[in-house]
Amino acid sequence: MATRARIGLLVWLALLIGRSGQAQQPGPNVLDWKAPTTLTTYLLQQLHAQYAPRAAELDRAVQSAASALAYRDSVRARFRRVLGPLPARTPLRAQVTGRLQRSGFQIEKIIYESTPHHHVTANLYVPAGKGKKPGVLLFCGHEQESKATVLYQKTAILLAQHGFEALVINPISQGERMQLTDVAGKLLARGGTTKHTLLNADATLLGQTTPGEEFWDNARRLDYLFTRPEVDTARLGCLGNSGGATQTAYFMALEPRMKVAALCRYVASGEKNLELTGPADGCVQLLGAGRDRLDIADWPIMFAPKPLLILAGRYDFVDYTQIEAAMAETRRIYRALGKPG
Repeated sequence: MATRARIGLLVWLALLIGRSGQAQQPGPNVLDWKAPTTLTTYLLQQLHAQYAPRAAELDRAVQSAASALAYRDSVRARFRRVLGPLPARTPLRAQVTGRLQRSGFQIEKIIYESTPHHHVTANLYVPAGKGKKPGVLLFCGHEQESKATVLYQKTAILLAQHGFEALVINPISQGERMQLTDVAGKLLARGGTTKHTLLNADATLLGQTTPGEEFWDNARRLDYLFTRPEVDTARLGCLGNSGGATQTAYFMALEPRMKVAALCRYVASGEKNLELTGPADGCVQLLGAGRDRLDIADWPIMFAPKPLLILAGRYDFVDYTQIEAAMAETRRIYRALGKPG
């Protein structure tokens, strides 16, 4: 019996070793071992070929003010097409649900409907004192807490302390507007970038975009600011950081009521960005932007010749030389329009 047991154990071990060896054997190599590099190189070649005409277009655009305006209007029309359809304006049904009194200003808690039954939560920082006050839209980045993020609260407070009426909202799937949850409310995806990428994939199936939905939420919050009698609607600006800078860029590009803007750590779908880091999140990677030769500088160019401030960190994860190159292209259009950069 002992001998049979030993033989059985040896047979079992032999079978196990055999199966393990088979599992470790590489599968059939149907593509050359350089296939991943080859595919990337091919796609980059297609990318560069797609963008190749843009440099010549920009060179022609800076020859005169008229050609600069024509280029600006052309990229603006292309961006509008890429952004996707926007809904009709419907009643905001805005409500002030609470007020927090602070030294020199107060915070109003606001809810409005950008489309019917689609609620947007916001905070309005109102400076003390009488008279008209300039209005500011503060755009949040991808932080989970959104408008409750300490940095954004400090920024809004600083604006209010200097006499600006600042309105900040929670973007879709951030703050109090979480999407992609289970029945208990637990998040099924991490971070705003991942959630916006997944939401944008869904929107694309409907011929829409998540950036377009964000744009509309922002357009309606500007509409709300116009309902405030204390706001000087002739003096309106917007600013944002990181993903908030992307939203700012998209908004200022198409919203004629904006007078000044500031972008910090601005990220966009550009040729060099795709070459260095590959595709970014769903807010940045607009379907069709490459086909329409929209590069990183085109969003600031769409705002020309209005006052614009671009900020960047030299050692940030956003490539600093890429930002410098975008600023250089933007300056060319501004100078063609008689505005020193």
